[in-house]
Amino acid sequence: MKKKIQDESGYESFEDALRVCIIKSGYSIERVARELWPYHKNEHYAYKKLWDALHEKRSQKLELEEYIFIMNFCKCYDPLYYMCDATLHERPEPISLEIETETLKETLLKTAQEFNKKVFDLADKLEKREEIEKIQRGKSNVVEIEKSTG
Repeated sequence: MKKKIQDESGYESFEDALRVCIIKSGYSIERVARELWPYHKNEHYAYKKLWDALHEKRSQKLELEEYIFIMNFCKCYDPLYYMCDATLHERPEPISLEIETETLKETLLKTAQEFNKKVFDLADKLEKREEIEKIQRGKSNVVEIEKSTG
């Protein structure tokens, strides 16, 4: 049997934190289920699947990506905070979108510069190899000419 852990926020389980996450967002479980599984033609099935996943005594569990989707869609991270509290870790601070965007731009620029450098290096190597081949072909032609005249 699972031991109940009550974190700073008063959640007794991950599922409890996930339920509160959806409630705080103002979205209904039906809406979250539709967004989570838009390919399900039977909306009741999607609703039931999510409903079951929100109750720890039910056997339905979601994939990690689905939990992440719910938190991002609801813009509420209480399930993450519950996990931090339950594992005695500090709660993370959200990354500023502006900072993340700037970091991604810098990384992209640096990667593009490194890629360009490698392309030019490879082009130089190829050019040098072609020059060596011409020289070697030229020598073999000279050797053939010497054999034929000698």
